[in-house]
Amino acid sequence: MKSELNGVDKKVPFETPNTVWIVDDEPLIVQSLLLELEEIPELSIRGFTTLEPLNEALTNQSAQPSVVLLDIKMQECNGTQLIGPLKEAFPETKILMHTVVNDVATMREAMNLGADGYLVKGYSLEQLLAAIRSAQEGFQPIDAKLTKELFGLFEERERNLVAYDLSAAEMQVLQLSLKGYTVAKIARTIFKSEDTVRTHRKHIYAKLRVHSMAELSSKLYAEGTYDLILKIT
Repeated sequence: MKSELNGVDKKVPFETPNTVWIVDDEPLIVQSLLLELEEIPELSIRGFTTLEPLNEALTNQSAQPSVVLLDIKMQECNGTQLIGPLKEAFPETKILMHTVVNDVATMREAMNLGADGYLVKGYSLEQLLAAIRSAQEGFQPIDAKLTKELFGLFEERERNLVAYDLSAAEMQVLQLSLKGYTVAKIARTIFKSEDTVRTHRKHIYAKLRVHSMAELSSKLYAEGTYDLILKIT
């Protein structure tokens, strides 16, 4: 099955020479990519199937790569563990995860650690080249299927938030409560009495069917709305 990429221009040419590293412990995959990418005059390719030569390259900081195609499931380590060392050695290098792992949680973990894109194996050479160029231009190429799932999670969070049916005042009290404000501090902040704040909290608990702040926080985390509420302005 071929993968699709979101947010990439399908034009292939590169304006300047680029060095691409392939880090994958499957020699056949590395060899296949080497043969394909070496056909592009503007690309200089280097493959790593074990950590030893990669660590040497990082230590010596030899020939900074423009882009690294980094696998995740490898025998010697999880590829996400290499994102930090690669970024430390080569801050300007773009790291594209290059993997068969196609779940949103792993993608988000990799992106949070500093990856610049997430490619699920199975795409065409044209799509790979487009992703490499897109990353160099400051975009984050991500497999289309994962993008759709991610948007689905965002939509679910929004639906959960709407379903709480909180008034503007209740939402403000909830937000301040999540920030650790006491009843007294909330009252001073919103210029209301402490009894009014307690009433709002009582209504919040009733609408969300919880009985304490601890239970409320757990529910919001589980439904993905905790951070969303804190960002409301």
